[in-house]
Amino acid sequence: MIPHYVLIIHGIGEEKAGFSEPLLEKITAVFQSTVGRFSPQPPQGAIDIKEVVWSGVTQADQRKLWGRLFPNLGNWISRVRYWALLRKYVVDYIGDMIAYVETPGVNKYRDIHQKFFQVMDQFAQDAGRHGALAQKPALLTVVAHSLGSVIAADAIYNRIESGTWPAQLQLANLITLGSPLALYTLRFGDPDNSVRPITMQDPDGLWINIYDPQDIVGHPLKLVNQQYNQAVYTDKAINAGQGWKFWQWLEQAYPGSHMLYWEDETVAEIIGRKAALDWLRENQPELGPRLIKQYDDYNEWVKR
Repeated sequence: MIPHYVLIIHGIGEEKAGFSEPLLEKITAVFQSTVGRFSPQPPQGAIDIKEVVWSGVTQADQRKLWGRLFPNLGNWISRVRYWALLRKYVVDYIGDMIAYVETPGVNKYRDIHQKFFQVMDQFAQDAGRHGALAQKPALLTVVAHSLGSVIAADAIYNRIESGTWPAQLQLANLITLGSPLALYTLRFGDPDNSVRPITMQDPDGLWINIYDPQDIVGHPLKLVNQQYNQAVYTDKAINAGQGWKFWQWLEQAYPGSHMLYWEDETVAEIIGRKAALDWLRENQPELGPRLIKQYDDYNEWVKR
């Protein structure tokens, strides 16, 4: 049995290990439930989920700069006067973006990518131990939030284009959450001049871009240009973190939705169900036509 590998990468801010735990648990539950409809007892270890925590690459420099710019925020009056909480968020947000973008000067572009590759290479080694290369490559789903979607897209594209993508893995799905990737195409000027987006290596693979219309950071991707329209299967609009929106008016105007994808049942369903179908296809080929129908139902559902 070869596991289905899921790599989760965070966006801006000072994230720590365990940042995706609420979503991870939901994905696992959906995966086991979906597989369980075809197998009486879903095997342990059929799904392997790991996080990429890259915030440490940028946070040390940002904390140092923050301490120099605002050394006297020890009392609440100063914190209110300088809007310390919002200002710190801006420093983290813009600081991460500036630190990441590849430039001729000093930047964190390659160091952040290395964090991504470390986890991906761990999956490749584990897949090799399961005999993936002798049979066929193991399947990898990448789940990327916010700036993490830009990092993931760049890292995957560079690995594939350079011919250094690990032979033990095959990119099956890319799930982007609250992605600002549309804005990053402006690195190339006119959106029509944007670099070619990545495509899935698996024939049943999907790029699903999930965004909440209230999320001011996340944007649709299929509308960017013809290349993205072909590469992205669907822009899935959701109401992220429904349980956090206690008043009706917040259903229509809640910019904090950007941080609620980790709690969302629909996000977990999209990821866990697709990973389960892919695992069943690889490990129980005798299901044949039954899985074709399941894939068709899933594809139709996720496009609604």
